[in-house]
Amino acid sequence: MAVSPLRVLDTRPAPYGPIGVTQPSKLGPNSTLDLRLSGDGFAVPANATAVQLNITINDDATNPSYLTVWPKGETRPNASSNNALPGLIASNSMLAKLGANGSISIYNQQGDVNVVIDVVGYLVPLPEAAPDGAATAYSTNTTPAPLVITGVTPAAIAFTTAGPAAGSVTRRDATTFVASDSGLYTVSYDVQFDAVVAGSVSVFVNGVATGPAVPVAAGSAMSVSDDALVLVPVAGTVDVRFTPAASGAVVTVASSSVVVSQSANAKPAA
Repeated sequence: MAVSPLRVLDTRPAPYGPIGVTQPSKLGPNSTLDLRLSGDGFAVPANATAVQLNITINDDATNPSYLTVWPKGETRPNASSNNALPGLIASNSMLAKLGANGSISIYNQQGDVNVVIDVVGYLVPLPEAAPDGAATAYSTNTTPAPLVITGVTPAAIAFTTAGPAAGSVTRRDATTFVASDSGLYTVSYDVQFDAVVAGSVSVFVNGVATGPAVPVAAGSAMSVSDDALVLVPVAGTVDVRFTPAASGAVVTVASSSVVVSQSANAKPAA
């Protein structure tokens, strides 16, 4: 996931630094600096597994050298992440795996160097692999919660907590995905009910039930799943909802997952 560039390390003194260190200080010869990047109050979420970095060595390096960046807690590899040369500002981009405590280690081979690092993106694990060329998004309920349906007319209830999205599907809020490209989308969902009244589960496009409605009988501890193919316009919204057959009922959802994907070959003709 791309993010606006965020400076997480600058070993130079004011007005540039220090950032990521308590005191401005060059990274010395044969020395290592640990830098935490994930978790509450840090650059990327706690579930991030890797970060995309821009690594810059300032032109005040005292010797030709190289930096190695690797996951904290692992053995330092014999690899160069950037090269230093006195009088030259050297910049490089790399995907760095996060190690212990969501941290990376930074090693300088020789001389003294000032190091600047910006985070420009990160990776998080996905529940399952997406088809080639598909855009994916996920929605998951992890805590059972009773959903109370009131009123004269039964209202459809959307499932909660959308997760990472990529490609031509983006997240709008906790329950809704937005298509940034028109076309045919496959919406695959699986809902595990702890308790449910009679009703149906279906995909909604722009707030209107679209595609087949899967009937649900009253009961408990049941799973409802389907793969629905729906046509979505540009900026159209997509979500999955349960609609009860009667009002005044209580439904408990134990877990749910939603995958929204678009095939590059499944777009309607212009």
